[in-house]
Amino acid sequence: MGATLLIIDDTQTIRDHVKQIVLEDGTFDRVLEAGDGMSGFKMLLAHEIDLVVCDVVMPGADGFKFLLLKRRGPPEVQEIPVLMLTTQSSSDMLVRTLNAGALDHITKPFNESELLARLRAHLELRRSRNELRATRDHLARSQAHLNSVIEAMADGMLVLNADELIENSNSAFCELTGYKSADLVGRPFQEVVADFDVLAMTGVRAAFLKERSVSGMTVTFRTANGKELPAAVTGSLLQGGGDGEIGGIVLVTRDARDLLSVMQGESREVAREREETQKLKKERDALEKQTREQLDHAQTLVTQSERLSTIGQMVASIGHEINSPLYLISNCVGSLGSDVTKLTDMILSLLSGDSEQAAQVRAKVEQHREAISGWLDLTNSGIERLTDVSHALRTQARLEPLPTRGVDVNSVVREAMVIAGGKIKMHVVDTNFGELLPIMCFRTRLGQVVTNIIVNACDALMEKRARLKQTSGGVGTYLSRVLVTTESEHRGELAGALIRISDNGDGISDENMANIFNEFYTTKPAGEGTGLGLAMCQKIVEEHGGAVSVARDEELGGARFEVWIPVTGGSVGDIADGDMSEMPQEISPL
Repeated sequence: MGATLLIIDDTQTIRDHVKQIVLEDGTFDRVLEAGDGMSGFKMLLAHEIDLVVCDVVMPGADGFKFLLLKRRGPPEVQEIPVLMLTTQSSSDMLVRTLNAGALDHITKPFNESELLARLRAHLELRRSRNELRATRDHLARSQAHLNSVIEAMADGMLVLNADELIENSNSAFCELTGYKSADLVGRPFQEVVADFDVLAMTGVRAAFLKERSVSGMTVTFRTANGKELPAAVTGSLLQGGGDGEIGGIVLVTRDARDLLSVMQGESREVAREREETQKLKKERDALEKQTREQLDHAQTLVTQSERLSTIGQMVASIGHEINSPLYLISNCVGSLGSDVTKLTDMILSLLSGDSEQAAQVRAKVEQHREAISGWLDLTNSGIERLTDVSHALRTQARLEPLPTRGVDVNSVVREAMVIAGGKIKMHVVDTNFGELLPIMCFRTRLGQVVTNIIVNACDALMEKRARLKQTSGGVGTYLSRVLVTTESEHRGELAGALIRISDNGDGISDENMANIFNEFYTTKPAGEGTGLGLAMCQKIVEEHGGAVSVARDEELGGARFEVWIPVTGGSVGDIADGDMSEMPQEISPL
């Protein structure tokens, strides 16, 4: 089923323009319209709508009134994302709309491609949230089904925690022993076992020795009325959080007063039932673990995606805003230098006499011309630096629905170094760029990988300098260095580009090296790292059919990261094969 867009704007031409754009693009197959916030809110209640584009300034109920009504609406209405349209591009207006409940903000007059890109991104985020909700519902249904299976078991069941305290029991165990389920929760297992029973003295874990499960045990329970009840018990250990850690114990019990007949010939039906119970428990444990991991991973990706999308759009906008005044300043500085030269030449031509006073004035004019020329050179140097930063921001932060052909990897690395300029300027940076074949890739994602690794190298160098100051009272002769190189490299039959980033920090320990690409694993202090940076880098590189690795650099002594990307782009090349006509081509900066 297609998506539905609601457009709220008091201007018919704006509504018609947005409607035409999204219908021709095919992202939405139905578009509804409203002329003010109140009418839009009523349509929101009456129809199934996936996304809203709303003007800020409207007669009657404006955009902020609409957002207020939406926040007070039903939960399913509150979750619908809203993109606000406004003629104001100030950060105050952006903050107001976001605080009011909008998910995004775009300035009129808007760029059609930018509007479509943002609508597609927010529609995909909404679909991801719906999938996450469906997964949660599936987990709840699975848990309910498991509980019903446990309650339907003919055998009794006890669940103990790692300290052998009773956490849960089913109806069959309570009927067998006469206890109420609520009375058992939190009690030590030894309290429901006869004093002479071995498990009352050794605890349940002793019965397992080195095995994960045991069967055929006979345990004498103490019933609620104080009588002794022999029962056949099968036990299994539950896996805890760490390697080899015990998270709990499951005990399946059966009245053993007819144990003789059971031992003489247990029916195949009972054996199948026991086997099925164990199978269901294992499936339950595996399903719970898998679903929990998927939920945590999906929630993390959705949150990071929303934050990075908004930040990336703001950074790209800043890059564009800087570019125009930079171009103006550059032209003005060039014209100013030319005019100063002409003016000084005119003044010197008027002072062509041989008098001492004329010579002194000529000397002063030359002196000031040299000073002005020096200041203009410094200004041009600053303009070049800002131009590099602006270009890097615009290329590294843009949205990329499709991979780009003919990407120059060396340019991507240089832009990453510009982005990380605030970090690398503290260290000596050496580069050696080789001749590389153009590759197909998501340019901004590859730039994100290189930037992340360079920033990590700089952080490692600062940590070593801090350690040297603390232990030795100073850094001594230590000179922090970063080496960035690129070269062509074939792996099997595939040609590719190899990016190598090394440093002379303390390096990475064997323990950290084994876990460094795991999600949420970080060696940085609390609050300074999420543990997602290198995990995300590895995912991006593998999506391109490449590989990322880390080792100790034999020359510098610190860490060395290597990123290899095939020329064909791996699986991203399959995306491009779907529509080669729409795939962007690498364009060199002017």
